[in-house]
Amino acid sequence: MIYPSLPAPLDLGHLRINGAGLGNCLFAYCRAVLLAGREGRRVIAPSWRSLPINAKLRGDGRIRHYHRMFAPHPDELAGVAKAAMLATLLPFAEHRLARADSAPPVTRRPLIVLRSDDFSFTDLQPHRVHLRRRLVEIMRHPPAEPMNWGVGRYIAVHVRLGDFDPVPTGIADPSGTPNTRLPLDWYLAVIRRLRALRPDLPVRIFSDGSDAELAPLLAFDHVSRARSIDDANELLAMAGAALLVGSHSTFSRWAVFLGNMPAIWHAQPLRRDSPADAAIPVYHITDAAGLTELAA
Repeated sequence: MIYPSLPAPLDLGHLRINGAGLGNCLFAYCRAVLLAGREGRRVIAPSWRSLPINAKLRGDGRIRHYHRMFAPHPDELAGVAKAAMLATLLPFAEHRLARADSAPPVTRRPLIVLRSDDFSFTDLQPHRVHLRRRLVEIMRHPPAEPMNWGVGRYIAVHVRLGDFDPVPTGIADPSGTPNTRLPLDWYLAVIRRLRALRPDLPVRIFSDGSDAELAPLLAFDHVSRARSIDDANELLAMAGAALLVGSHSTFSRWAVFLGNMPAIWHAQPLRRDSPADAAIPVYHITDAAGLTELAA
């Protein structure tokens, strides 16, 4: 058995305390799914439910209702059987930290508790099709229509505001600062440039910010706010775009991984590996004027 322990200071099996956001959670879950397939093991359904008790541990104190978005996969052990299995096997479990750059050791222990703090996609890229399918299969409200990964006739712009901090005073370039908002002026310049380069593609804004905060971006013609019933559907809607303008969030990176489309990032990204395949164009820009062409 393999239990993906999603990022949190405390994972109680049925509930996490101050759990991380969806993008970070998907690394542990997907690596557990792949490891289970390689070793012929069964996945124990993770604890998607998260309760915030200290806003400082997460930064925003929001309740993560991921248990309302995801259901246990038919192949996963869940419910009373999950509780009994964890209670029985946890004393004998191997606790393992999964990383993209290391081959997992083979163990004979009956339970592996798998965590991951590696936000690289290099080990996940060969399994993109399988992980796309798995994600859709565990959604409680999957898209009504088949997904058109990375070929939708629109541009997705992800503006992360809610639980990201403003740029600290004295920091001219926020590219190397995690959990920091990108300047709204940068998004304005990029959208203006994209409308000039690709007027055939409307722009959809994906954000946890308010309409008032996003008003300068929404003032452009053919720019609208995208709304989804939950975060999982929002992630898939972003992954359907022909081009994505990303934030510093792993949520943006998961959208590019799933969609395998060109992406625009602010200057040098926090992580150098691209979530998309090597042949897919990636643009790192501080000044939107440097964006002179886009792949059709």
